[in-house]
Amino acid sequence: MRTRALGAALAALILHAAASSAAEIPTRRYVPRLYRSAVAREALVGHDARLLGMGSAGIALPLADAVVWNPAGLAHVGAPAVGVMDSAPSTTSRSRSSALSAAAPLTSLAIGAPGGVGAASWLDGWGNDADKQRSFVAGYATTVGPLSAGAALRHERHYFDADSLSAWSGDVGLMATGAAGRGRSWGAGASASRLGHALVDQRGLRAPRGFSPARVGAGGWYALASGPLLVTELSYIGDALRAGRDRVRWRIGAEQMLIGGRVAIRAGYNSIANYDRISHGLTSLGASVNVDGGSLDYAFVAGSDGLGSDMDSRHYLSFRMAWAGRDGDREGAPPRVQFALPGAATPPAVSVRNGAFSPNGDGVRDTFSLDVGSSEPDARLEILTRSGDTVASAPVSDRMVASWGGLASDGSAAPDGLYRWELVARGRVIRSGVVRRDATPPALTASPTVVAILPGDGDPFGAVTLAVVEDGAIEAWSLAVSTEGDAMHALQGAGPLPGELPVAEIDDLNPDRPYSVVLSVTDEAGNESVASATFAVLDLRRHVAWERDGDVLIDAPSTYFDAAGPELSRHGRALVAAISRDPGLYVAVAEAPDDLSAARATSVAGALVEEGLPPDHVGLGPPVNWSSAESPAVRLVVSRQASSPGLGATAEAIQTSVPRGHRVLVGSFRERVNAEEAAAMFTAAGFAPSVEDVSLPSGRWYRVTLGSFEERNDAEALRERARPHVADEPVILPPAGP
Repeated sequence: MRTRALGAALAALILHAAASSAAEIPTRRYVPRLYRSAVAREALVGHDARLLGMGSAGIALPLADAVVWNPAGLAHVGAPAVGVMDSAPSTTSRSRSSALSAAAPLTSLAIGAPGGVGAASWLDGWGNDADKQRSFVAGYATTVGPLSAGAALRHERHYFDADSLSAWSGDVGLMATGAAGRGRSWGAGASASRLGHALVDQRGLRAPRGFSPARVGAGGWYALASGPLLVTELSYIGDALRAGRDRVRWRIGAEQMLIGGRVAIRAGYNSIANYDRISHGLTSLGASVNVDGGSLDYAFVAGSDGLGSDMDSRHYLSFRMAWAGRDGDREGAPPRVQFALPGAATPPAVSVRNGAFSPNGDGVRDTFSLDVGSSEPDARLEILTRSGDTVASAPVSDRMVASWGGLASDGSAAPDGLYRWELVARGRVIRSGVVRRDATPPALTASPTVVAILPGDGDPFGAVTLAVVEDGAIEAWSLAVSTEGDAMHALQGAGPLPGELPVAEIDDLNPDRPYSVVLSVTDEAGNESVASATFAVLDLRRHVAWERDGDVLIDAPSTYFDAAGPELSRHGRALVAAISRDPGLYVAVAEAPDDLSAARATSVAGALVEEGLPPDHVGLGPPVNWSSAESPAVRLVVSRQASSPGLGATAEAIQTSVPRGHRVLVGSFRERVNAEEAAAMFTAAGFAPSVEDVSLPSGRWYRVTLGSFEERNDAEALRERARPHVADEPVILPPAGP
């Protein structure tokens, strides 16, 4: 049985290997005639004559047809542009090639988002049914910090006599540009293309990878203010049909603008980058004539494919058209068309210092600024609404910086919001994007819940709820928890704010100390806001307490009061002291049907006020879902919000039951023993002092006070008597004071 199973498995492996071998088209079927055509297409990259005239070294150039070799270039498209190219060998009109390309920033499509989109198609082999190709590429790119990043989807189909091969693949790329001062600029780029499956013919058989090889490359360019533009590129071709040393191709090119940008001349070279092959490459020459609204480009390419085979020299002719008009709006208003001069192969490098700014005079991102790698005298920055109306315009300074301070053309402050910016030179939009004007700081809240250690729990219950209201993005935030100046817990981050900070994440919380929470948030425009809150930890481990919907419920049984009376016992005073540690709490004390329970409820409420809770934070009333038939002596609902019934309803009655008139403060101490010693000294001097335990944002204090008067004059007379007995000036506390 086992032998049969092993035999069946071995047979299955043999059949699978045979099927796998048959799944690939034999290499000899397309070699050498069709393989040469694949190498030629790899050597001649480009969908317009400009790039071909510079040796096809375009991996770092942000051109309108950049989607073909580096989709990241689409993020640098300043205005909608289209291009058409046609070419033919010098010896015949057959086997012609054609290309179409288009690109546009999203803002020109009435889409309020950064980045650009583009598409291109390639059709070659017209009149040559034995070898032709059709391909289509579409992509998107946007800026990511100092870089631009893009991705594209590619579909290509090859026709070889009666065979048809096709494949889907993807491209990705990165690009960066910058200004080098004195009108000089630079750029760099890297991309990977044809990331996907190999070509498959109409029978489902795979073609050798050499017919549509993956390609990775990197390159750069450098331009002087008056020219020339120099470009170079190295690329690795994942072609398994050639030796490893023949898989790296080097390209180089140059361009010079003449007659105020009306004419351009170009030259380029590309070949396999090894000693034996490098001198056997393709040489290209090109020229352009630029007029308002478009340009006519020409390139001539001749030489070897770099692998030892001569190629027919070819002529390339392309036409480009740039649209520098204002966009149509979302309500359907027609666009205002205006054609502009296309200019150089690459626009001046533009570095956006910040995509959002706050014109509030605080010295942090007060203006929106561009560093422009252009010395053209008419270059200017234009600010427009999303519907295309001009808000402001500013020239590029001698330092090649263009700025907008947030004002409209009439000098009034423009409203906060998103605006479109355009860098315009020689009547054409060479870069555009979106900027946010935001002079409003983020609105923050840091709200602690009730924080308590409940019976049976080791960690405190509760959290600090965090919230921010901000139209733009959050750049950075920080959260710090401290007690009496000592740091306890710190968090920081970028991007969205966490919804809360559970207090269980804070180590070593002590019920005897107050805690401060400071939340700081900076938005993308540089506005900073700070919110703070305080809380204390209620130690309820020795009491009957539990949590419900964020509140804490506490039962005070009869043992918390003197026998048959409303006065608090030692346990009752301990409960009141625990709750009063946080003066920001609200407490609803439940009433009961009998007189004794009602008196005890009033006693608890009065004791809470006397211990330091504000009178309007304490009230008498039945808590939610409270049944008087099941009530113990007193039930309390402790909340951070003034939402419990009865809060403040008996504040006046509670306040009058506690001697809180005008008092003379003669001392304030951190330790109760020190306060009691001071009180004993005043007793010996003939005064009647009181020791008050209060919780303030700075911590817990024990005050020594004298008297309690309805009239302030009486308190001032007592202060005069007390002056000789204190080192500091006595203070009169008002009746409503804590």
